[in-house]
Amino acid sequence: MAAPAAAQGSMGPYSGQATGHIGVASGTDGRGSTLSLGASVAVVSDAGWGAELDFGHADDDGGRTGGLHAQSYTLNLVGMWPTGRLRPFLAVGGGAIRARTCTAACGSTEAWTNWAVGGGGGVLYRLTDVAGVRADVRYFGVPGHHPDPARPRGFGFWRVAVGATFLWDEE
Repeated sequence: MAAPAAAQGSMGPYSGQATGHIGVASGTDGRGSTLSLGASVAVVSDAGWGAELDFGHADDDGGRTGGLHAQSYTLNLVGMWPTGRLRPFLAVGGGAIRARTCTAACGSTEAWTNWAVGGGGGVLYRLTDVAGVRADVRYFGVPGHHPDPARPRGFGFWRVAVGATFLWDEE
């Protein structure tokens, strides 16, 4: 006896998402906002739980704009509404931040890298089975106190971004 065939077009146990995003990042240390570019790749189960690797880069244009200069690299736990075209989601995780900060009233700059935490939420809108658009708001921060003046206490930033998403299903 033959096994029943799977319905065509049905979502498999996992779906993948690759997103390129553009937005604005603003530091919590009084710096201005600056352009942020990045990408993320996520795998989400049909129950709505998954994991995401997210990268973002905010560049202050060589110090000319006075904005934030940081890169974020995070691995996140994702909870996403699993059905429908409009899929709200939350993401929380940790990773690293690489930043350039001012010292001695911006007389010089120093670059540093530290552990980071982050989280936020957004919405994915599936245009078709393979394309969508995404918008999200996230906060990235460095926990704890650091005696080195180049690694300020409470360093963090917000990122607001929109992006194009390529989607695929695992059958």
